[in-house]
Amino acid sequence: MNGTCLCEIRYSGDECAGPNMPYHACIGGVFLLVAFVCAVQLTICVVTEYRRLKAPTFLRACKVTTQKMLYLVAFLASLIRGAYFVSPSAFQEGWATSLLSAYYPLLMSGSSLIVCFWAEIVTALSNYC
Repeated sequence: MNGTCLCEIRYSGDECAGPNMPYHACIGGVFLLVAFVCAVQLTICVVTEYRRLKAPTFLRACKVTTQKMLYLVAFLASLIRGAYFVSPSAFQEGWATSLLSAYYPLLMSGSSLIVCFWAEIVTALSNYC
């Protein structure tokens, strides 16, 4: 534009060839935070299930449920995207093109967390009533 290169937000430098590290660090940090929250929530689900069992075993507490599966999938997706955004040069080009879209997966991960959170609230309230 008027003889000056304008880079997309994820790139920097005179020729827009390098990654914009503040952008990548911020987006990566958000994804890693979402992954951490998912891991904590998954752990809480397993511990709650363990305490609820009459004859508690770890394997029975880890029984697959929709809620646990949502937390696990959101954790894995957020962890992979967080790893990419924190270190974009470590991934091959094939991986990078599918991981570059930051906003849609973040919206989906956040939405999954909200759904799971409300499911836990409803479950907790129904147990006390």
